[in-house]
Amino acid sequence: MASTATLRKPASGFRISRKMLPYVLSLPALLVCIGILIPFFTAVIYSVPALPPQPALGAAVQLG
Repeated sequence: MASTATLRKPASGFRISRKMLPYVLSLPALLVCIGILIPFFTAVIYSVPALPPQPALGAAVQLG
């Protein structure tokens, strides 16, 4: 009778090494974080030129 070890098929398809597995599993979370931060930084970049210019510190504070 044949043993079960000889009846197994070789694994086919894409295999990920155990060293790379944590990085591959964390990729979706990283993509979500980047997807959240891109609109945030875009809004900051668009809103900075809309700020009114601030007076110099010496002019705003009465010295003397």
